[in-house]
Amino acid sequence: MNLYISGVGSVNYSQLRISIPPYIVKNSTVKFKSLLDESEKTIHYPIITTRLRDVWFKNYTNSFADYGGVYWTKNDTQEAPYTVSFTVPDNAPSGDQYIDLALYYKYNDKWYMDKQILPIHILYWYEKELMQYLAIIALIGSIIGSLTGIYKFINKKD
Repeated sequence: MNLYISGVGSVNYSQLRISIPPYIVKNSTVKFKSLLDESEKTIHYPIITTRLRDVWFKNYTNSFADYGGVYWTKNDTQEAPYTVSFTVPDNAPSGDQYIDLALYYKYNDKWYMDKQILPIHILYWYEKELMQYLAIIALIGSIIGSLTGIYKFINKKD
């Protein structure tokens, strides 16, 4: 999961909180990578809280379309400032799950919060690629069986 931060202003303090449901995280292990700090942490509980650097709130462009958009360029590649990764266990519940992202920041001595909900979908057994191939093979087999039965019926000799 790549996280991009955008916004402009004289932010005095900012903090990002990421809350991942524990039942969709294998062994409660989440990797959190910060490109600016060039660090990667392994967290053993699926709630991440980190202070954000002020550089994400500086304006580097005069273009209104790009206003506030900040990314990191490393080896001529644009990368997300923060990356979160984890493995979903085999016994995780299927269907839509939600990760909460909350950005807390202080501007002009007033606190604000921007909350985003990131939906992720864990496949049901019938959505997995192997099951789809098996369904196609079963369909082809039933078509061949039906055609064979029709052929025998038409060419039936009394």
